[in-house]
Amino acid sequence: QCDWSPDVCSSDLHGLAQHQGSHQQQRFPMKPAMTSRVRTMNANLRKINLHLSSQVICLHVSNEHLGEINRKMSGPKYRWQGHNAQPQRRPRLLNFNHRLLRRVFSRGSMELGGRFYGGWWQYIPSENRPFITINGLATTEIDFSELHPRLLYLTQGLPPPSGDLYDISLYIDDQPYDATVEPYASQRKLVKEVFNALLNDETRRYKPSRKDLADVGITFAKLKSLIFKRHPPLKDVIGKGVGLQFQFLDSQIAEMVMLK
Repeated sequence: QCDWSPDVCSSDLHGLAQHQGSHQQQRFPMKPAMTSRVRTMNANLRKINLHLSSQVICLHVSNEHLGEINRKMSGPKYRWQGHNAQPQRRPRLLNFNHRLLRRVFSRGSMELGGRFYGGWWQYIPSENRPFITINGLATTEIDFSELHPRLLYLTQGLPPPSGDLYDISLYIDDQPYDATVEPYASQRKLVKEVFNALLNDETRRYKPSRKDLADVGITFAKLKSLIFKRHPPLKDVIGKGVGLQFQFLDSQIAEMVMLK
């Protein structure tokens, strides 16, 4: 992976390249070739960061609530390895000064990956995002539902199936499907995770956790079979790295939205 984070006040590109092997990771400094396209991305990222640096982005919560968020983010789910050679994982800290973004590319290509990272709001528990304010004003979160499944069909010139794309017709005790309640909420979460993992699985060695499979009451083989039955085009792209291509597409959408 290549972490690309130009200084908001500098014309130089500063980044970090990360080569991922099968058993270890190696990181080394890297600058992308300054093509016209890279210069445009650089200018756009600088424009976005200049705007973000002048905004007051906060959480409208009590000090007690803020303490609860910090405690939750210090747990194993929210710990991170960081961008250095240290192998240990450290607690993620909520720091409201972390407003500037960087783009993370992969495989040494500026057309693979490319998502934006770095804003503190990206890492807080999702249930706390409704409390985000910008310059004292309330915000709302708009989501592109089932983005990568829809990109899969779009790039193949096919219409997506109707309904919830993570509904694989695995119905329980004749209960109608409702992704907002159990047991379907957990089922949909697992289907979404497995679908997107398969989309990015270039080694064909991905397996979900046994606990997640047991909680839903299904084997991995059966789950894959149902996903492929619901989405035949997925089977044709496994191992081809299209997940990183889709990440670049959704990063371009994010860039256009932020530049508006």
